[in-house]
Amino acid sequence: QINFKASARVPMMGSSASPLKVNHRDFCASRRLMIYMDFHLPVGTIMTSDDYERRAERGLSFSSALMRDAIFTGYAVGFAANCKWPDGSLSLRFPPDSSEAHLMEMMRAMASMIPYDGASFASLLEYDLVEGMSDTEVVIFCYFQGEEMLTRIAELERLGNSVKIVPL
Repeated sequence: QINFKASARVPMMGSSASPLKVNHRDFCASRRLMIYMDFHLPVGTIMTSDDYERRAERGLSFSSALMRDAIFTGYAVGFAANCKWPDGSLSLRFPPDSSEAHLMEMMRAMASMIPYDGASFASLLEYDLVEGMSDTEVVIFCYFQGEEMLTRIAELERLGNSVKIVPL
């Protein structure tokens, strides 16, 4: 990205064009973030559909802000959710990547998904456990923390990941 303020302060040196100052982002292999959204509510949970959707929107808003900030500070960011899709799919997954095009692709997908419980959340976490995900910061937005989720989180932490759970 061109830093116009810095470029404007550079004195002209004998030519009509001054050199442009450019902001380079440092994408380090060790800076990784994986964001999960769990749309599951246990059977018997009492919550109005308006409240459920309001909380889902809040989680998606937090997720997108976190993604944007992380991408622009050099992180490779991924996103996964157990949501429904208009085509009948029950989950969404983007592996960590660090480009602005990747960010836009994730944002477009988040705008298209239907925020209702889809695939098992444990299966989303299991996928990354099988892949051996390590040295990654994990943020989980969820309505409920079940035993199965907590077991998978403990396994993620054993692989060297840090995990933060954010209740919706």
